[in-house]
Amino acid sequence: MAEAKPTKNQHFVPQMLLRRFAVPNTRQRAVATLDLEANKTIPIVSIAGQCARPFFYGEDGIVERSLGHLEGAAGLIIESILRSESMPAVGTREWSDLITFVVVQHGRTPSAVNVSNQRLFAMIEEARKFARNAGDSDTISEIARSVARSHPPAAHLRMTAALAPVLWDLDDLLLINETRFGFATSDLGVFTHNQWAAGVTGMGTDGLACSGQILLLPLSPRHLLMKFDPDVYHVSGSSNGTIRIRDEAQIKALNFIQLVLAERNLYFDGDPRTREGLEKLSQNSKRFPLSSMVRAERLIDQSGTREFVRTWSERPKMLLALDWLRVKPRFAKVPLPARASKFRPEAMAAYRAIRGESAPPDSSLHGSVLRRVRKR
Repeated sequence: MAEAKPTKNQHFVPQMLLRRFAVPNTRQRAVATLDLEANKTIPIVSIAGQCARPFFYGEDGIVERSLGHLEGAAGLIIESILRSESMPAVGTREWSDLITFVVVQHGRTPSAVNVSNQRLFAMIEEARKFARNAGDSDTISEIARSVARSHPPAAHLRMTAALAPVLWDLDDLLLINETRFGFATSDLGVFTHNQWAAGVTGMGTDGLACSGQILLLPLSPRHLLMKFDPDVYHVSGSSNGTIRIRDEAQIKALNFIQLVLAERNLYFDGDPRTREGLEKLSQNSKRFPLSSMVRAERLIDQSGTREFVRTWSERPKMLLALDWLRVKPRFAKVPLPARASKFRPEAMAAYRAIRGESAPPDSSLHGSVLRRVRKR
């Protein structure tokens, strides 16, 4: 049997996620969109045309088919979460598959690819400045061209997919929205926030292994998945891994972070109250799309004989006003400048294993995480 031709319109936020924010009576085919660049709301847009680009992952269809398998498994898990309003048990196949979906979604968008490429090109630009002084800028220009050819979205995604074990140590929390104001989602799908390191400048605090990391995935207008660092944060008032939110201001705060970080669009179910709230947030806020926050700096070592380039993404200071989320006293005492250099031990162990510097992360590290969960 001949293999099916790859789909030309390749989505970087799965349609199965967008459908959960569909406008009623559209047979899950349309969402309402707040276009943040044009500053206008479009009440009905086809889901098929959103968060997609022609052959974004390549024309051979290999990555697209792999993503389809992952989305199929994740869709069943999310359906179970929404139905039972509970998270998969730690250590199960569903738990592991959901983590893989989250980390892949975090790295599969044009925004994520742009950030990665901008960091590479920032390093090359600094090297080019040095080379110009040394009279060898042609060599650096050729390096720049070769890097551009070797880092398309598919290659970036393959690197990202291997990072799932870095999130094994994070705790899960399902936020259940009981207000009249709905969660939105965005053209990122997954967004990140580091409450503990908010306000740090000159250093990155958004890496997957950073202490204080929080990842958020809107699942529906009523549900949002939160993965958080349990060493840094204390969550009060949770029941079986869920928090029921009755304060509309907290829903707006979570939507606000999406609005600030999104590349262009927010998506919601067309509810008039949600629309009014999102439009007010948009009018009163300044946007910082992820791809606009890459910074680079050329440094000289103490001996004065070597130079290197450091790149990072600098986040605007944003604080989530969530009365059930608190920084633990031990971490609250850490001076703000020192917070950028703190990493989670299990996450760094996973990074070392992925780089081949230690044993594979599917045995001892996994067991360590499970033992830690049982102690909580």
